Amino acid sequence: MNAHVRAALAKIAEGLSELVQADAGDAPYTQDFPPPDVRSRDAFLRLHRVRVKAQTPGWSCVGKVRAVTREAWSAHVDGETAAVARPKLALVSAEPQVGEIEKALGIVLQRRGGR
Repeated sequence: MNAHVRAALAKIAEGLSELVQADAGDAPYTQDFPPPDVRSRDAFLRLHRVRVKAQTPGWSCVGKVRAVTREAWSAHVDGETAAVARPKLALVSAEPQVGEIEKALGIVLQRRGGR
């Protein structure tokens, strides 16, 4: 066998060994059997491509199979849905006094009627 073929087979075997789980409930998600909250196969493949390129643990390619372990998917969902700290808004009065905005902007009001 050619050394390149042996290296490719070894890599495939290594990837398969990561995906094989003792319990059927731990089976990884694939492009043919994506997680239930994925909208489409294409959406899964796009996300998978990004995660594999970033070398995220649990996301793998074995031949044409694109797979993600349940733990990695759960970590992804938790990361995407984590609460984000938002800055607190300052409280201001809903209706400023007449002329306050004009004064703040440096606008001089001229009254008509001779007063």
